[in-house]
Amino acid sequence: MKLKSMRFLSLLSTALALGPALAHLPELPNKINLSGADYLTAQQIYRGWEMLEIVVAVAFLSVLYLTIIVRNHPKAFTFTLIALLCIVGAQIVFWKFTYPVNLATNNWTLLPAGWQELRQQWEYSHAAGVVLNLVALVALIISVLVNGSSKKVMRMSAEYFPAYSKYDTAQARFLQDVVAFHSSWYEMALDEFREANKIEPDVFHDGLPSRGGSEKLPKFTRGVTTAAVAICFIASTALIESGAVSQVPNQPRQMASKATERKSGGERSSSPAPARLNIGRKIMWREPVDLKSRDLFYGIGGRKGAPDPSAPFTFVKHSESGTQKKVIVKDVRGREWTVKFGREARPETVATRIVWAVGYHVDQDYFVKHARIVGKENIDARDVRFERRDDGFEEEGNWSWKENPFVGTRELEGLKVLMALLKNWDVKSDNNEIVRSIRPTGQGQSGLRIYYVSDLGASLGQTGTFLNRIPFFADLPAAKGFSPEKSKGHPEAFADEKFIKKVEDGEVIFHHRRSRGRSMLKDIPVSSARWMGGLLGRLSDKQLTDAVRAGGFNTDETALYIRVLRERIKQLQTL
Repeated sequence: MKLKSMRFLSLLSTALALGPALAHLPELPNKINLSGADYLTAQQIYRGWEMLEIVVAVAFLSVLYLTIIVRNHPKAFTFTLIALLCIVGAQIVFWKFTYPVNLATNNWTLLPAGWQELRQQWEYSHAAGVVLNLVALVALIISVLVNGSSKKVMRMSAEYFPAYSKYDTAQARFLQDVVAFHSSWYEMALDEFREANKIEPDVFHDGLPSRGGSEKLPKFTRGVTTAAVAICFIASTALIESGAVSQVPNQPRQMASKATERKSGGERSSSPAPARLNIGRKIMWREPVDLKSRDLFYGIGGRKGAPDPSAPFTFVKHSESGTQKKVIVKDVRGREWTVKFGREARPETVATRIVWAVGYHVDQDYFVKHARIVGKENIDARDVRFERRDDGFEEEGNWSWKENPFVGTRELEGLKVLMALLKNWDVKSDNNEIVRSIRPTGQGQSGLRIYYVSDLGASLGQTGTFLNRIPFFADLPAAKGFSPEKSKGHPEAFADEKFIKKVEDGEVIFHHRRSRGRSMLKDIPVSSARWMGGLLGRLSDKQLTDAVRAGGFNTDETALYIRVLRERIKQLQTL
């Protein structure tokens, strides 16, 4: 019955996953030559299709389990394994080729430079996925039709564990499923099971279930199983490289980072307050003595430091750092800016205001509704973030949340609390930078090395989905799960997520769906969280309103953010 149920579920879910994918194939010849405006219009029919990811997840898990069930039936196992590998292959194609295009085009709501090449990559990668999904479905159908009925397969499985009772048989079959890829690590568990259930010793030989004279799996089965494990490993590696899954929490991937783009010169309109934590000319936090008077609309750069969108900006070059599209421009005053496109522009601007307000260093970020970029490339930039490059600091590298000079200090724990408050889910080391001041600060000091979070764009939304509860997807970025638009700058999603999960043994456990975020937010003392709540509580409603308005959010969105932030700040204060 279990075999039949899994075959039915596998066939149904794989067919359902193939159905929407097939729509791309006949559309391709007609869509590939559409004009830009017409293509954007046509692409809007796919809105909401991200919900189909649940069908893909069910298909993968059901076929994986079915592969385990039929592993002792070579023909059925071979075709089921082919189906599994095709499903994995389709996902590799999606994350490696299709998803980056979705990011670059903001799910086809804008046309970046070179969009025709991106369209070809998107369309043909979808076509490749269709072929792989179709092969998976065909292989599953063949696996059902090949010689060896479900009764024969279940009979073969039952021979390994004589049925002493219904209870014993269920547990024995479960253990037999686990140890089929035999490993001596399970011998102790088998001995304990035999002793607890009083199974006769002759049922087992050397800690492994009897196989009727054969002590090893058939060579064919073992060979195909080894190949399956190898291909799954390769698939996992591909997902890691594409950013869908992290290798080690808090460890950066080898990719272009902002640390490769050097800053120099520039001015600041606001003088830093005296250093509160300065370890050997290394600093993370300064006492915000002017906290109540800080201008959170213009932020650390002040009104004078803001870009002037009424004048055109000159295109310099494309920036290769990060995952969002960026270009480098110069304004009429000769100042250099990095312009970031996409969903991160609004939340990053807001987050920098709040983080700076309570004493931490941030970049000079400004949200610009509309800007004209001219020169080698002419770009009509809308809803973008301008970041000052020549701001008087030179970038020296990255730092890790777990290994830095401030581990165990209240100031580092306070910064973690801010990340929890802002729902920042992209807390990798690539986004933490060390900068050195190359000109005197307000205190007449230069050469200070400042540790800060340089990328706060993945904030003010949800930190993940239910997929993060599945072990393999525990560290899946929120932007790569269901409803990616809710992962950054989404007031309703931000309000719906819990803040503090519980307080245990003098430490605050914050709610965070992504495993990397949960790892970073460990071991935060109540005293540090309460301290940060005290600083945030000194901000006025006008300051918080200015901070959110600086990100271009409308009146209703701003009101919702302020209400939720106030509630969570009070939770910190009353710990």
